[in-house]
Amino acid sequence: MELHSSNRHSRKLQPNHHNKQLDMIFLANGTEAFISFHGSLETTPPVGYRISSITFNPNTGLPISPPTSTVSTTDIISNSNSSFCPSNCFRPVSMALDTLGRLFVSSDATGEIWVMVRTGSVEKESERI
Repeated sequence: MELHSSNRHSRKLQPNHHNKQLDMIFLANGTEAFISFHGSLETTPPVGYRISSITFNPNTGLPISPPTSTVSTTDIISNSNSSFCPSNCFRPVSMALDTLGRLFVSSDATGEIWVMVRTGSVEKESERI
């Protein structure tokens, strides 16, 4: 398939350098996306190994933050201490949403599956299964 310049769109968000997006999943209504990141422990401070969310405008389908934003993502879960990484820390890979809105996340370093539930509270929103 040949792409013409009229079919191209400019980027909508610029992810942080040293981050690798592994998976992205949207809520059914399209207002929020969740992204699993692997990062780099060789930067100061270390970055990555987290789940973040991005809010989207339901009318336009575009991110609410402008493309130049450096704070377009909200971290949902991350490692509080990166010294255990990469072998024994939360390293999210794939995600799935169930019909109840729970977010299931696999961690490749530990073999765990985390279940995140939105409770309206910042604390105690996830548990291991």
